[in-house]
Amino acid sequence: TTVVILFGGLVLPAVVGGLAAYISNLKVTAKLYQKRISKVRMYLLRIKVGDVVLDKVSRYYDYHWRCQGGVMEEEVMDELPLSLRSLVSAHINGRMVNSLPFL
Repeated sequence: TTVVILFGGLVLPAVVGGLAAYISNLKVTAKLYQKRISKVRMYLLRIKVGDVVLDKVSRYYDYHWRCQGGVMEEEVMDELPLSLRSLVSAHINGRMVNSLPFL
């Protein structure tokens, strides 16, 4: 029983600490994403786009946040070296390319 108590005493704090770090990271990511959206919105207001365009852009970013958690594929790909970018592209597009009929 002593081993179980020690094991539980070590595992529980690790799990709670991991969850706290995960939640904290989500908040930071959300804050950075909101900052990006704010910059886009300020730009669109400065160039005086209409409300319809502003609404469409806002809905695009909301959709993007819900689907991908705020990660912009282009930014990730731009940061990767060419060799890794090729591997990731092959993974993303490989099934579609392989399904295309070639003459």
